[in-house]
This record gives sequence, structure tokens and C-alpha cells, in this order.
Amino acid sequence: MKYNVSQYLIYENQTIKEALKIFQLTADNGLPAGIAILSNDSRIVLGSVTEGDVRRGLIQGKKLSDNIVEIAQKNPICFSQENSYREILDKIPQELKTRGRKNKKYYWV
Repeated sequence: MKYNVSQYLIYENQTIKEALKIFQLTADNGLPAGIAILSNDSRIVLGSVTEGDVRRGLIQGKKLSDNIVEIAQKNPICFSQENSYREILDKIPQELKTRGRKNKKYYWV
């Protein structure tokens, strides 16, 4: 299933509050929610922001008016939209291992 990616974009000059609005907009439209893609004006991916990033930022004292760049993950794992869901799930463990990142859902030997 493919989605209109532009609904997920948040630009580097926007705020944390604007990310929350994107999360709500995607949820209201029946799309997978809780993530926004950080982009520059040329629509080049710079990072990602999740509801968890927002939560951690607020706990650390960030304000809703702070710039989204302050809490964004700058090294997101990206896949082509041509990849199937299964292909992406199969590739995630290797990408995490390559980047030295861990996730409880994905383990490697």
C-alpha cells in the first residue's frame, strides 16, 4: 500500500507542535500515524520524528514552540517505496546492525 508522502513531511523551520498536528492529521485520515519525515525545502530527507521523540523531548524540557530539528532523529532508516512491507521487515535487522542500533523487536546473532 502506498501513501501520499507529503502528508508526513515536516520542514526544518517548523515546531514540535506542528509535528503533533501532522500526527493527528495522518491519524484522522486513516494513515499510519505517529511519525513525520523531516525535510528541507528541496524535499530531501534529513531525519524523522516520532511520537516517542516528542515525548522524550518534552520530558527533557523542550517546549511545543521549539524547533523540530532539536528532537529529530538525524539518521533514519529509509527504504524505497517500491519495497514491499515484507522486504522492509526483512531488511530492518541488518540496517540496525550496520548502524549499531538496537530494537527490542529485532535481534541479531
